[in-house]
Amino acid sequence: MQQKNRWYGKEIITAFKTLRVLEKETKEIGKKIFILELYERCGLEYVKKRFKVGRSVLYLWKKKLRKEGIIGLRNKSRAPINKRKRKIKEEVKEYIRQYRTKHIGVSKEVKYL
Repeated sequence: MQQKNRWYGKEIITAFKTLRVLEKETKEIGKKIFILELYERCGLEYVKKRFKVGRSVLYLWKKKLRKEGIIGLRNKSRAPINKRKRKIKEEVKEYIRQYRTKHIGVSKEVKYL
């Protein structure tokens, strides 16, 4: 009896996900490099009209390209590093669950008498 490797499928899935992300990122990077080359050839007004990209964005892309290389042009997450976590007591959560199961059509805004 042959034993199956339980990690085999997961590795393939992560590899495909990584490839999909890289394909998307290379398109974005290629577009930015194309816009920068057009800016060098045709000037700011042409790029502004055609791609709706401002001067400050172009300078930012040039700076990232100079410092980090092509990888610096990829889109990065804008999510905050530290996110606020809810602090709700377990008793309150349980009360809400019981109230919602008892009164099914109630929204979150309930008027108390």
